Amino acid sequence: MFQFVPEARKPVTRVSDKAVVFAVLSMPLLTAAPIMQLVLFLADSRPFMTAVAEVLTGFRSGNVYMAGVAITLLWLIALRLKAHRAIFTMLLVMTIVNIGYGSHAASIDGLTGFLSHTIHLLALSLWAGVLLQVAWFRGTADHWERFTKWFTPFAMAMVAILLISGVLVMLLFVKPADYVDSWILPYGQLLLLKHLSIIPLFAAAWINKRRSSKLGPDDKWLKIESIALLTVFFLTAFMSKLAPPHDINQTFRREGTAPFSEWLSGASYLPIRAQFTLSIEGLLMVAISLCCFFLAFFSARQSRLMWLLLLLITGFVLFIYAGLMMNLRF
Repeated sequence: MFQFVPEARKPVTRVSDKAVVFAVLSMPLLTAAPIMQLVLFLADSRPFMTAVAEVLTGFRSGNVYMAGVAITLLWLIALRLKAHRAIFTMLLVMTIVNIGYGSHAASIDGLTGFLSHTIHLLALSLWAGVLLQVAWFRGTADHWERFTKWFTPFAMAMVAILLISGVLVMLLFVKPADYVDSWILPYGQLLLLKHLSIIPLFAAAWINKRRSSKLGPDDKWLKIESIALLTVFFLTAFMSKLAPPHDINQTFRREGTAPFSEWLSGASYLPIRAQFTLSIEGLLMVAISLCCFFLAFFSARQSRLMWLLLLLITGFVLFIYAGLMMNLRF
């Protein structure tokens, strides 16, 4: 997207060709794990190469992976030929559409799931792509004021699309009435941690909006925002490998409780029904998390130690997670 922005309306960024090639090559590597898992499962009852052929030709995930490898080769050829920016735009759209087609949402709800996931990923890619370039690859702060005039409303629009499409995708997997009940499951735990991680992400985005318009770019807060965004990516990637809790009780029988849930909430019993039961320990964890949250703001103002800021933000997410789980019984 940055390639379509006039030079006078964006800061100078320097992304090496090696970094771009590495990012492109990482796509088939990072998406190979579920394919290999399915191949190894089928290889128990048939020859290995037969299992590979069946997965690549007979399963949607295999079809999507082959398409992804083909798109990766086209990316590499376009980079080698220094193709026009329109070609790279087409490849980006093809990549996102391919991922959307292979998503859980598309397999569950057809066209609606496909569109919801694809729009969600497109908005996320456009926002994150600009943010990561500016946070980690910016050369100078030239044209910063002109940059923020268009990027701030653009980012707000992308966040609005993300929230709407994200809720639509989530509702395909978890009913609103089952949201808290799902926290006893591995998928629900990661969903909770993802939603909690969005709080510091939005807080950092809001601070960047205020500080950038008055003081220019703040590298520390830009990087904090990008790290928070990558954390949400990381949790989402793990969620895609777990069984969505369409039926809480059935999923509980098959997978059992999530790690740490019994330590924090006690034993669980069927049928799963989450009940808030306030406890001193849980309230204390919530209070500690709020202290971490506010200390993070003071740390950002008074200290240049990024590790301390990251430690406080991580503490906020983990302590409020522990506090919520300690105040629940299943």
